[in-house]
Amino acid sequence: MSEESQVNTFPTVGHENLQQLPESGLSIFLEERCKKIHFIRHAEGIHNAATSAAGSNEPITHSTPGSEKYQDACLTEEGKAQCKTLHNEIQKKTKAGEMNIGLVVVSPFVRTLETAQISIGDFDSAETPPFIIHELCRERTGLYTCDKMKTKSVVKESFPTDGIEWDRFNPHEEDEFWTTTREDAEDIKARAVQFLQWLAARPEKEIAVVTHSSFLRHLFMQFGWNEAQSDRERIQRKVSNCEMRTVTLCSHRPWVDHTSCRDLVESEIYTDKEGNKKKRLKFTC
Repeated sequence: MSEESQVNTFPTVGHENLQQLPESGLSIFLEERCKKIHFIRHAEGIHNAATSAAGSNEPITHSTPGSEKYQDACLTEEGKAQCKTLHNEIQKKTKAGEMNIGLVVVSPFVRTLETAQISIGDFDSAETPPFIIHELCRERTGLYTCDKMKTKSVVKESFPTDGIEWDRFNPHEEDEFWTTTREDAEDIKARAVQFLQWLAARPEKEIAVVTHSSFLRHLFMQFGWNEAQSDRERIQRKVSNCEMRTVTLCSHRPWVDHTSCRDLVESEIYTDKEGNKKKRLKFTC
């Protein structure tokens, strides 16, 4: 079977580009197949504070009177403080040469956008990487009002900027996926793998992803089973608010995703009327 015909088949362990010595506990990947991914869970939102105070998810359940106020929840002041702490950590690691983020991928929710902007940097800044909104890394859908998105146009009004690509991987104006029942566990696990495939096809070698707890839980639970128990526990444990968990994503073969590869994003730096350097995004084929 040709590589092109395998585009939608996720690579399996044992492919020729993955060399294993199971008895040694080691694997060797080609460097070009690997990239560093910084998964960041959004900071504390008003829905997190409400469920923590109640000791249950009742306040955010769609059938609870008043739950609509948590739709597409924003951050609390504590959450914004958490972001500032993470921002300092990222800045410190970047200056030390330990981080060099080439792309930021953000779930299309207010709380993830706020987390990305405060933690990583202003969307318009010439100093920050490009930002792409991607619906594949959205939170597990259904049941809870906090996981129902506002319309895209309303969210965009809250973040007026040329530094975000809103539409290519987030095409819907309305939330077409949210229902009153929770997204099936197998469906979100498959969606998480599909998102990893998209990341694997990106040209950037270091990517930050700002997303959600349940999405990350269903992603990480699929990995680590062949590793030491201590490592598996670190990979699979619940991600805290505004925690950054860094992993190496390795592809077992050349990964070709024509949709991703034709959308190579670049930052175009320009000077505004006040003389400030800003960026807008453009795509190359």
